[in-house]
Amino acid sequence: MKNPPEHIVDNSALYGTPDGYARVVEFYDRTMDRIGLSYVGRFIRTGSGLTHVICCGNPAGRPVVLCHGQNANASTWARWMPSLAPEYSIYAVDTVGGLGQSASTRLDRKGLAYGEWAAEVVEGLELSRASGG
Repeated sequence: MKNPPEHIVDNSALYGTPDGYARVVEFYDRTMDRIGLSYVGRFIRTGSGLTHVICCGNPAGRPVVLCHGQNANASTWARWMPSLAPEYSIYAVDTVGGLGQSASTRLDRKGLAYGEWAAEVVEGLELSRASGG
């Protein structure tokens, strides 16, 4: 599933309008389609809302979880994914409250909320161990 059905995640508040959100998701999908890798968009339920994760690469490879910087999304890793894909099982996460396809929930940056959310994501992916970027 590339785009979440509208009833699952509505991030239009982060983009000003539903059209703004739709345009960002369209750009996101085009960016991912250009990398030439097969990928799956997956949603993980967390206490902070649904979290979108791009899954691609070598299913038998060592797992690597990629988290983007502030006000970005998982497609920012598109340039590096083809190089990582032969060796790694890639999980590129859209941070909640960011400009991706995860819930619009804004977490407190001063406390432990982001670490707790990230732990829920890794647990939801059923990874016992992973490298990070």
